[in-house]
Amino acid sequence: MKAIILKIISIAGLMFLTYLSFNFGQLPLIEGKHLIQPYIDTRFAPNFTPEKFEKIKVGMTSDEVVEILGEPYTNSSENRWQYTGDGKHLKEDFAWYNCSIEFDGNQNVLFKYELWSHD
Repeated sequence: MKAIILKIISIAGLMFLTYLSFNFGQLPLIEGKHLIQPYIDTRFAPNFTPEKFEKIKVGMTSDEVVEILGEPYTNSSENRWQYTGDGKHLKEDFAWYNCSIEFDGNQNVLFKYELWSHD
């Protein structure tokens, strides 16, 4: 009789641990980078690649930037061009690769932003 009660408690305990592992094991993935496809939730501007973005240097003109990267995804202002955006992945929401360029008054690159956005 004791053996049957221990088996029932063991099975119930394993079911509970399996439930916790399944549900709480997904928490690190929420708004995290996808391990296999890091850019899964990133929308890129046409002709944009992260490798091309590395070629952009502070002081370049906006014409040089367009020559390397193409047209931006959006112009949030005349002085800030966004080359990537949130892809709004339908099943889960992963972090997205955020790349933008800020220009000074003479349309020369002032800052180059490259970060992972967790929103």
